[in-house]
Amino acid sequence: MPTAQKALSAAEGSTKPVLVNFKTQSSSQVIRSAGLVVSAAMLGRLTGFGREWMVAHLLGSNALTDAYYAAFTLPNLLSYLVAGGALGMILIPIFTQYMATGNEEESWYIFSTVVTVASLVLLSLVVAGEVFTDPLAHWIAPGFSGEQLVLLVKLVRILLPAQLFLCIGGLIAAVQNAKGRFLAPALAPIVYNFTMIGCAWLLHQRMGITGFAVGVAAGTVLGFFGLPLFTMQGIGARFRPNLAIHHPGFTQFVRLAIPIMLALSVETTDIWIVRWFGSYLSSASITWLMYARYVVIIPIAILGQGAGVASYPFLSQLHAPRRPRDCS
Repeated sequence: MPTAQKALSAAEGSTKPVLVNFKTQSSSQVIRSAGLVVSAAMLGRLTGFGREWMVAHLLGSNALTDAYYAAFTLPNLLSYLVAGGALGMILIPIFTQYMATGNEEESWYIFSTVVTVASLVLLSLVVAGEVFTDPLAHWIAPGFSGEQLVLLVKLVRILLPAQLFLCIGGLIAAVQNAKGRFLAPALAPIVYNFTMIGCAWLLHQRMGITGFAVGVAAGTVLGFFGLPLFTMQGIGARFRPNLAIHHPGFTQFVRLAIPIMLALSVETTDIWIVRWFGSYLSSASITWLMYARYVVIIPIAILGQGAGVASYPFLSQLHAPRRPRDCS
């Protein structure tokens, strides 16, 4: 079986860790992997549309849905600052750097360090967020008052703990991508959307919009954490909790992490500003703005995500042994 096909079969459940010969096979593998990720992203956006349709169909657009969408502000901020998206992006080149030099055991040691430290930091932030949700709610949506503000506090407290699972799941997905396993991470948003839709359908009559927040938390645990965790054994994962914060790989990780996390948090700041002003407008303003934004980012999310997720691990491994010509 050609090397590229071996790498592709790894995404479908091979139990042997695979390190692709990127020098000769990277182009074809990137195309194959990008096709897989783009296809999954399209299906993810389709099910995501069904998720948003479910909110509009069952609840409409009103003050309740405004509180629901505003409740994502604080969890999303934690997600961009600490959780898996930014950290996974930074972990991939460091992880592949050690793998490319034949030191895979050290790669997993650094992975364990990052997971341990990030989990402790995020757990502390989640606990602080749960304790200080009331004053933070005024900061999130200062135009809310009365029952709408009470609902916002309740929804934030439901959504916050899920960020811990999102963080760990994002790091797990990152090392799977680094190993050429794109299937499980690509399917995670689809599992998330279906879980959220199912919970919303089953719970909305008894719990109202709270059932949607429960669905989001359940979908995060099952899709972004449970699915990648279930497939970790197939890449020979080794996790040893540690706090080796002085390890050269971890210090490199921190140096890269701070500017990237701050840069990615700008997106959350942008959305928060929209919701902040929207809280002063008529009911359903925040909901309409979020629907519009979702439609606008669909092309970028599908095409950009597919190309970026598929090519980034390959480029990282080409760069690790200082082969700039192969990257071009």
